[in-house]
Amino acid sequence: MSLKLPITMPKVYGYKHHALPLSVITQEEQGVNWMLNNYLQLYTRYGWMQDSHWLEFYLTHNILDLPHNPFLHVQKIKLDLIKDMDLSVLFRNALENETYIYAWYDPKFFESNNPGLSINNFLVYGFDEDRKKFNILDYDYNKSHQLSQMEIGFEEMNQSINNLAFPEDWSTHLYFISLKKRIAYTFDYVLASQLLQDYINAEKTVNRLRMNVDRSIADDAVFGIKVYDSLLACLEMQLENDKHLSLLPFQILYEHKQCILLLVRFLNRHYQINEELSLEIMNTTLAFRNMIMKYFLTQDNKIIRNIMSKIPRLIEIETNNIESILHAIQNESTISLSRL
Repeated sequence: MSLKLPITMPKVYGYKHHALPLSVITQEEQGVNWMLNNYLQLYTRYGWMQDSHWLEFYLTHNILDLPHNPFLHVQKIKLDLIKDMDLSVLFRNALENETYIYAWYDPKFFESNNPGLSINNFLVYGFDEDRKKFNILDYDYNKSHQLSQMEIGFEEMNQSINNLAFPEDWSTHLYFISLKKRIAYTFDYVLASQLLQDYINAEKTVNRLRMNVDRSIADDAVFGIKVYDSLLACLEMQLENDKHLSLLPFQILYEHKQCILLLVRFLNRHYQINEELSLEIMNTTLAFRNMIMKYFLTQDNKIIRNIMSKIPRLIEIETNNIESILHAIQNESTISLSRL
């Protein structure tokens, strides 16, 4: 017997804690709309000298920890409760009941182990009982380094999860997730307006929602358009040979502009917003990402200086673009607010 639950490749894929749940949620048009409604704010999760994952989308919670998830039923099980179980049986039963598994694993137990990898995460979405293989969504760390649909053996799965050694502050859970049968989600114009205003004004969205947010966000975290200051500082330091540069923030920046473009296309069902500006901004950040990849090969500082010279103009164009989006949805937001 074999079985595969449906998944889709999400537009936000730089971080797997976004990409894996979104691969389930964004199968539905309403799920795509939810993503466009929520992935509009950026912030510095860490200082850029501390961690390469410093640039991040701002959500009040990780998707799987949302208190009222409009799309997913989420069940968490502590790993200690199922330690040394045959997870292949548990996972097959879950999949047969239309339930995906989001799990942490230790890649050193994989046959195709990449020695540079530490504890990681994947989504299990299918299995082939005859071949004793699970279907997983994960980065292909050995070849393409892209989010890919791959296979892993039953025994590899058991070993890689049952032998995990988590740091003390990590959440040691398996997540079992399934799509809700009845999904009712309406695009929230007020939320979109608030997040876009926070973005161009560099407002700390965390302060808007203090009752519901993660207190671990640093007081000096930078939000919105000001993240470009951190990007410029990081690039400037790279010119001084202080090797803090990573492709990740450029990938996240590109994904954010992609979300803005998709938002404009969604809004243009009812409005007339200039799509060309959003497309230009997205293509500029895509070019930045590709230039950084070239820099890693050549170590040519002219590439860094070229990016830095283009950022002030990008900020100007992006501010004007978001102001035009806000103007276009202002009437809809006002109507929605009057109903609260």
